[in-house]
Amino acid sequence: MKQSSIELKSTKYVLTLVMDPNVPFETILEDVTDKFRQSARFFKGASMAMAFAGRPVTEKQERQLLSAVTEYCDINITCVIEENEDRERAQYEAIAKALPPEEESIDADLAEDAVSAEAETADILCGSLKNGQRVFSDKTILLLGDVEPGAEVASRKNVFVAGCAMGTLRAGVGGQEGCFAAALIMKPSALEVDGHRSVAAIRKRSFDDSYTPYPQICTVEDGRMKMDTISGRTWNHIFERLSQKKEADPVSGEESS
Repeated sequence: MKQSSIELKSTKYVLTLVMDPNVPFETILEDVTDKFRQSARFFKGASMAMAFAGRPVTEKQERQLLSAVTEYCDINITCVIEENEDRERAQYEAIAKALPPEEESIDADLAEDAVSAEAETADILCGSLKNGQRVFSDKTILLLGDVEPGAEVASRKNVFVAGCAMGTLRAGVGGQEGCFAAALIMKPSALEVDGHRSVAAIRKRSFDDSYTPYPQICTVEDGRMKMDTISGRTWNHIFERLSQKKEADPVSGEESS
């Protein structure tokens, strides 16, 4: 009996494809096609993140593997988890720069209110979204990766992309107010916050890694979308708005149906 060159490992949310590093990629691709053709019924309707292990793969090979997975199997790959230490380090450094400096401390009471309202209801996703991939959540989304052209991140609450956002960002979907969309590199083709939408005049069809981190946040004030550079004062302003909204509407912290 032929020994497979791949092994599948899965949790509730992540499907990991472990590949034999000593086997030609063409053989691995054939085994992936066979495996998911046989497993189509098992994965039917599942939504999972995908990870690759055992050997490095190029972007072209990654696309071929994803196509082989989804061609015969009714599975929704929400994102691809990448192990890229250099990119992760750069993203974390950019996040640190976006956080408030020590001398610009945030009001403790306001910060506590905001954290208590959001910290327990956030989805943290690791990995970049490729063209055609979509993520939606009722919770705030923190994506540790990029949103490439043709990909979309949508949330009933807030969206923060710890990477380059060149696809579509949608925050406050369904009428939720007081939400924001933010990214370390804010270059979306389409942006929607609290029902207000804007579309970029120039759309790139391929991922561009030449942009330097410039953290920005988009909110809606007085019925208009407003883009700001992220700083300690920016977050303080957002926390103040959240606090004022909670005082004006005691049930605003609850999710709308």
